[in-house]
Amino acid sequence: MNSKYVVLAADDDSDDRELLAEAFQFYSSNVVMRFVNDGVEVLDYLNGKNKYADRTAFPMPHLLLLDINMPLVNGVEALRLLRQSQTFAALPVTMFSTSSSREQIKECYRAGCNGYLIKPTTSLDMKQLTEKLCAYWFNSYNCIVVD
Repeated sequence: MNSKYVVLAADDDSDDRELLAEAFQFYSSNVVMRFVNDGVEVLDYLNGKNKYADRTAFPMPHLLLLDINMPLVNGVEALRLLRQSQTFAALPVTMFSTSSSREQIKECYRAGCNGYLIKPTTSLDMKQLTEKLCAYWFNSYNCIVVD
């Protein structure tokens, strides 16, 4: 029986979400994508609150991809709040943004991210980046998980 890796992506841009979902789907049937629109939903999802209370439907992620510029609570603020909790101290968080600002990148690492990636703009580049994410976080180029 194969296990599934759960990737939670927080991004308010529907085009970016679609590109990301397509890229993960291209490389693996062992990755389950979950999407939220902002930092408030990230925190609700991770804490199992409100509409995310059902852990069968909304399992804890193995990786969080966090956009910076989101409404309500931005990615950096959400990251800071996550890192205050011992529960989420070991959750891998990769910032996933269009910004290449050195100051913003430094701010994300100071807040506790494990990585920072600039969003690709093409499907091919996104697929290549997804392959590298799987290799790095899930120790497999095709995200195969064996129990």
